[in-house]
Amino acid sequence: MTIKPRRFAAAVILLEVMVAMVVLAVAALGALSYQCHAAVQARTADIQITGTQIARLVMEDWKSTGGAADYDPASLGLGFVTVFPEDSYVDYTGAQLGSKLYFLKVDDKLVLTALNYRDIARDDTSAMTLRELTVVAQAGDDFTSGDLSFSSGQSFSSLSHQLSQVAPVQMITYVRVDGSSG
Repeated sequence: MTIKPRRFAAAVILLEVMVAMVVLAVAALGALSYQCHAAVQARTADIQITGTQIARLVMEDWKSTGGAADYDPASLGLGFVTVFPEDSYVDYTGAQLGSKLYFLKVDDKLVLTALNYRDIARDDTSAMTLRELTVVAQAGDDFTSGDLSFSSGQSFSSLSHQLSQVAPVQMITYVRVDGSSG
């Protein structure tokens, strides 16, 4: 008696292998998608940390000058450059950025830093003024190659294409300005 091999058994094995391959492919795709998402989130966090560190550095240095109206972060010697001498700037969310705007390149990131101050209250008896200091830093990826140059005719929106859409960091503090010593 001769036993013939069944073709049905071979077809079942092939079908099982194909189903296993599909399941494995879906699992691999999910893992790759997760890795891509994690990399993007890590880069976003790195950009936000850079913006926060620059804002904190500028705020502390400005505060150490007593909130001087003519404060210039270029005096830190870190590479801050004045972008343009316009009156005020608005970021991509519509938030007011301030009256002095500076640019800094940190590693492979751009940081636009805006400074603004306003006098809140004045006591004529003691010749003291309460001044609100605001620093806004918006960091982003540097999508350009080589040196960056800005002209006075540019608007903030023309710079925003170089920044990722990461929300700006805003820091506010108050200082007392003594009228006798400036």
